[in-house]
Parts: sequence; C-alpha cells; structure tokens
Amino acid sequence: MNDKDIRQMLMKESESINIELSSRILDTPIDTTFKQKTKVVSIWNRFRIAATATCSACIILICALFLGLNDNIAYSNLTSYVLEINPSVCITTDINNEVLSVCSFNSDGDELLSNNKFNNIKGSSLETCIATIISVAFKMGYFENYSIDKNINLYVTNNKQDFASRKADFAIELLKQNLILQGLKNIEINDSYLSIENFKERMGIDKQYKNLDEMKDDIISHDKYFNPNFKSPYPTFYF
Repeated sequence: MNDKDIRQMLMKESESINIELSSRILDTPIDTTFKQKTKVVSIWNRFRIAATATCSACIILICALFLGLNDNIAYSNLTSYVLEINPSVCITTDINNEVLSVCSFNSDGDELLSNNKFNNIKGSSLETCIATIISVAFKMGYFENYSIDKNINLYVTNNKQDFASRKADFAIELLKQNLILQGLKNIEINDSYLSIENFKERMGIDKQYKNLDEMKDDIISHDKYFNPNFKSPYPTFYF
C-alpha cells in the first residue's frame, strides 16, 4: 500500500467519525436553563446596582440640603467690623456688604465720623466705607505716629465664627489696599473674632439678644450706642 492509498483510507475514516459526532450533537436537546438563569441574575444585579446608586444619591442630596439649611440658619445676615486705629469705630453691614450703621467707640472715633464725608455713608458698600475711614484718618493725622511696630486691630462679629473669618479676610484686603494708597505699607493688621456676647457688651446692649439679626434695630438706631469702658477680651487671639 502506497502513501496515496493510506491518505484515502484515513480520509474515509475521519469522515465517518465526523458524521457520527454530528448526528449525536443534532440529537442532543439544547439546555437553555443556564442562559435563562444567567439572564435573570444579570437583570437582578443591574436593578440592585441601580437602586443602590439611587439611594446613595438621595442620601447625599438630603445631607447637602440639610447642611445648606443649617448654614443659612447658623450665620447672620449681619456682620459687624470693629476697627481700631486710634479712632475706634464699628461698621455693620448686611449680607450684600451694604453699610447699615457706623458708630464710634471713643472720642477719636467721634471726631473721625464728624467729617462730612460720612454724612451719606449708610447704604454705601463696605469697600467705600473702609476707604473713607482710612482716607479721613490719614488726613486727620492719625497715622503720623505709626511706626513699623504699630498695628491696626480688626474685630469681626457674626453668629458663625468661620463665616466671620471669611468676612475678616475680605476686610483685611480692603484695609491693605487703602493703606498702600496712603503710602502706609508697614502697618500690620491683627484680626480677631468678637463673640455675640462680647459685642453686646461693647455696644452697651443689655437685652437678651442671641444673634446679630435680633440686634439689627438697636444697632441701626443708635449711632453712639456703646460701652466706653469696654476692654477687648481678644487682644492677641487671631482667626
């Protein structure tokens, strides 16, 4: 038997084997149970993942809303800035930084605010008010004796301390800009938080107010409603 005969024999044998296997495969019923179960499990997993994601999103949204509402309740729409140069004055603004009141805490403050530039200061912006205070104080000679060791003290009051801190940062930048305009580059600004209770004491308010918003009418209606004997409890306490 030569090579050609052997090849033909092997081909015939392989064809018979393929026919037998093919008939077995065709006669065997197809089991779709596994595929159906897999499909059901897959749909359930997708539903479970989607439901979990939705619940998580709802929880995050509720927490965000709750924290936001708490923030609105916690901080005051009013902020008061006590500025001590040598004149000591207090500026109270609303949430939009509009000046509601400017009052004096000492005789130098009285003299400063008697300048006619403060006649229409109420209703102006905090930027305008601070610029006017620095400009008038400079022209009146209150900065003549200031050396590199001399500081300006800024005390800020709001119901919420971290909100007051952000307001203080803004006021400090305004002060620095206006000091530079007057050629005063070496004056340090010390900022401190003045609590509601200490602010009430300084203003001479003895009513049972718990926050600045409750004090609004008293602050606005009394331009010189203050306690001249008050001493700051925070001479070196910074934000």
